[in-house]
Amino acid sequence: MRRNLLLFVMMFVFMGGIALSAQTVDSVTFTVTNVPTSTGKVMLSDADGKYYGMADATGDSVEIRISDIPAGKYRFYVFHDANGNMKMDWEGNTPTEYCAKQDVEINTDARAFVVRLENIKEKIKDK
Repeated sequence: MRRNLLLFVMMFVFMGGIALSAQTVDSVTFTVTNVPTSTGKVMLSDADGKYYGMADATGDSVEIRISDIPAGKYRFYVFHDANGNMKMDWEGNTPTEYCAKQDVEINTDARAFVVRLENIKEKIKDK
């Protein structure tokens, strides 16, 4: 009886360890494209602000890596902070800086994503 209980406890601990290790992905890479200028920063954050990153705007695309993020579904917001004020600039209800939102599902097989920035102000003007 005691041996069976010990085996059960060991199996429970082992299975729990597998589940815990499967929940966190080492790192996720976002390639942000259509960066309009090589000034300022490109900033990325999940909807809750818990997972975020930034990179210098050095060309028309940049990579932002986030470490130790649990597997799951997320919505990320990305924008090009051209003037370096560390916030999205708006004109009324319209963002004036290139931006995007992207829904992703992160798991051990899906750890790299591409996000294309858009000029929302120009899109609205063209309609």
